[in-house]
Amino acid sequence: KGANYQAVWMYVLHELEDAIGDCKAGDISKNDCAPGGGAGLCGNAPHAWDEGWAFYAGSRCAATAAGAVVDDGTLIWELAEKRGDDFGTDDATGPSSVNVRILAEFIKGRDLIIDAKCAEAESLIEPIRVQMTVPLVQGTIKYAYKANPASAGGDCAADAGMNALTASDDCVKSWAEAWAFAAAVLPQVAECDWGVAEKIRYSLDIEAATPVQW
Repeated sequence: KGANYQAVWMYVLHELEDAIGDCKAGDISKNDCAPGGGAGLCGNAPHAWDEGWAFYAGSRCAATAAGAVVDDGTLIWELAEKRGDDFGTDDATGPSSVNVRILAEFIKGRDLIIDAKCAEAESLIEPIRVQMTVPLVQGTIKYAYKANPASAGGDCAADAGMNALTASDDCVKSWAEAWAFAAAVLPQVAECDWGVAEKIRYSLDIEAATPVQW
């Protein structure tokens, strides 16, 4: 989950920023050129922007939004689907509301880049980032609840006072997942309120003396 929701998550945004750079340079398919081929519209498509979507959805996700509700792959699209089901935030059309909104922004951005409207496309990166953050927050909440010994229906109800080496397997799994999601979203929380970010870090740190130690 760390590799997916921290590293790949960030790489989606990297590709979108790369796409804007290519757009402003007047070569939207720069990354699609053969090595040593120089500049030029090699594929005549906003290649880096498309790569951003590829890293978001992954190769195992179904080809349509409706199909991807079931065949949801293994990357961030899948995360948004799972958390949408958990929190009741699915769209009336089937997919999670997050995925519906993000897909619409990606399509809009693709078309703007093709039309060389670079600044307008760039303005879509922030709304995409905001929507991508929603499942990270949902994941943090879900697994913090499951890892809290005070949660009777959680996985750590019998593990109060135990650390990650002595707690039960199910408890440690939920605790580690809570930490993976929290670590992914903590920088953004810190930008809003450093004290709150520190409380989350202290409470969910996988190296803490006990799960959810606040």
